[in-house]
Amino acid sequence: MPGSATFPCSSPGSFMPRPPEPGAVAAVVTAFRIGPVLADTLVSLLTQRKVDLARVLLVVDGCDQTTTTARIARRFGRAHSNFQTLWLANGGVSRARNVGIRHLLSAVPDLDAVFMLDGDDLIPPLTLASAQARLHAARQEPGPTRPGWVYIDQVQFGAEANALRYPDHVSPNRWLASNLSQPSCLYAAEMFREGVLWDEDMRHGIEDWEYWYAAQAAGFHGLRDPDMTLKYRRLTGNRSSLNRAKDSLTKRYMRTKHKALLAPRRLLAQEAQDHPRWAIHSPGTGTWRLTSDPARTGQRADDKTMADAFARRSAQYAPRAVMFDPYFPDMVALIPRKVSKRLTASGLLHHVFLEAEKALDSAAMVTLHLDRSATEPPAI
Repeated sequence: MPGSATFPCSSPGSFMPRPPEPGAVAAVVTAFRIGPVLADTLVSLLTQRKVDLARVLLVVDGCDQTTTTARIARRFGRAHSNFQTLWLANGGVSRARNVGIRHLLSAVPDLDAVFMLDGDDLIPPLTLASAQARLHAARQEPGPTRPGWVYIDQVQFGAEANALRYPDHVSPNRWLASNLSQPSCLYAAEMFREGVLWDEDMRHGIEDWEYWYAAQAAGFHGLRDPDMTLKYRRLTGNRSSLNRAKDSLTKRYMRTKHKALLAPRRLLAQEAQDHPRWAIHSPGTGTWRLTSDPARTGQRADDKTMADAFARRSAQYAPRAVMFDPYFPDMVALIPRKVSKRLTASGLLHHVFLEAEKALDSAAMVTLHLDRSATEPPAI
């Protein structure tokens, strides 16, 4: 029914379509002050099954732990004919990735896809085969944008332990709130051939967060592979933890560079269509409004649809886990119809919802008290 809400279910747990004959797949591992754990990463990559790696390229970004890194590089170079190491002066991870990609594009003419892996991460043995199958299957489906990369969920271990289940589908408005894909994933080589590379002028924040916007601006989208899980090693004082402290700078940089993609009206329209932030219910009506603007009707859902959506979301809950799907609105408002009409008539509806949203940043529930004799806006 037009205007009605749909809540997509989780992706199926098994997926391995038969793709057309793919071109070559290669891998780039970037390393800087990783130490002995680099060997674990390379083993997890070089023991991939059901895929032939044309080249595994280790790019060392001016690492000062040259003794350990050089020993590991020599050992793997002797054992694997498809293994190669590039030694660079320190120029940052973006430059290291770009140098590695340009090298592969030149060295492997029929390059179809590249798996990027940080030097301390681990992947299961079927990760590349599964991701490449998804990429090729998605290429057969028509759409306004092209499949550009395949990302996977992650389990973090080491200094911190938790899990992240990424969304099945991501639009630019959701990506602005949080970085929803790790750089350790499979990339379609056509993105690189068309010049979608990492921004070497970005010297602060999370460079892969900006990269996803560059890819979307070029007409590509990401795919989630629910069958594989990245093992993300959290080291004390690692670069990611330090960069997360600069999220505001990263967002400011992205908004400046990708003005068209991140125009406020465009973001709000995407949010209203894909993931409205509010579920608004007037008791006794049996109807819910899913909207980002309380003055607009938005999408409609009945009690059963909302209960089922909440049950699916709750069923995915696990301690120390962060999940973005299945979708359920971030905030729920219970407001009698008479109160809603009164706030609308007085021009206070948007003010009340804005203040409630601010309050919910630090509270699980807020209550609005209306006083007919009051001369000030209602208190939250």
